[in-house]
Amino acid sequence: LTSNRAERRITERYLNLGAAIYDGIVHNFADSANAYVWKQIPPVGDQVKLGSFVDIWLTTGDTIQVQDSLLIETQLSDEE
Repeated sequence: LTSNRAERRITERYLNLGAAIYDGIVHNFADSANAYVWKQIPPVGDQVKLGSFVDIWLTTGDTIQVQDSLLIETQLSDEE
C-alpha cells in the first residue's frame, strides 16, 4: 500500500494521519512517492475512536533499514 493510498484509506475511515516515518532507504521525493507501508500503529483490526491518529512506517526496499535513534544520541554525546 503506497503512502498516498494509505493516507486516503485513513481519512476515509475518519481517522488522521499521524507520523509518516521513512526508513533509511528513502532519500528524496521520488523515493517517498514510491514508498509503501510496512508497519502502522495502531495495527489493522484494532478498534479506535473516530479522529484518532495512525502512524505509518514506509520503505522502498525489500529489506527495512531502521536507524537506532538511541545509538545516534549516544554517538553524539561521546563526541562532545
